[in-house]
Order: sequence, then structure tokens, then C-alpha cells
Amino acid sequence: MCCYCVANVLPFYKAWKTMCDEVRDPANEAWFKLEPGSLILLNNRRVLHGRSGISLSSTRVLCGCYVSYEDYTSRLSVLEHTLATHQQHISNTSATH
Repeated sequence: MCCYCVANVLPFYKAWKTMCDEVRDPANEAWFKLEPGSLILLNNRRVLHGRSGISLSSTRVLCGCYVSYEDYTSRLSVLEHTLATHQQHISNTSATH
């Protein structure tokens, strides 16, 4: 059965409208202003995000980057191991003094 048949299209548009209504509901929004030098990290798999418009005369600079989930979890694992090793070293050193 084709997924594009009329029987599937109408329920899709009903669900799409419901989702858009939820996304655009101010009760589901969180607004905050970043100060110069601020950084925000977002997980695109978990958070739908956006921003307000930037005027043409603005000197604001917006930089973006993407980190794969695998790179993130790999680096996190290395950092957790490094921290645990460092904490164990500190604990062993203080126990011997």
C-alpha cells in the first residue's frame, strides 16, 4: 500500500497541525538573551530550537558547529576516565601523607 494515498495524507496533515500548534504555543517556549561571550550548547536530537531575527545593521556574530553523537560520547568517556584517574591519584597521594 502506498504511503501517499489519500487515506494517509489527511491524518498526516491533522497530526502536522497538532504538532505545529504545540510548537508555536508560547507556553512551550523558553526565551533568554545571551550576553556577549556567552555560549549555548544544544542537543539537536532532544531540543527544537530557534532564535529571533537579526537586524541587517547588527554587529552580532553567530557561529555554529556540529559534533557527532559518537564523537561527543567518546570524548565524554575519555574525560570521565581521566577525571576518575586523577581523583584516585589525589586520594592515594593524600592517604600517604
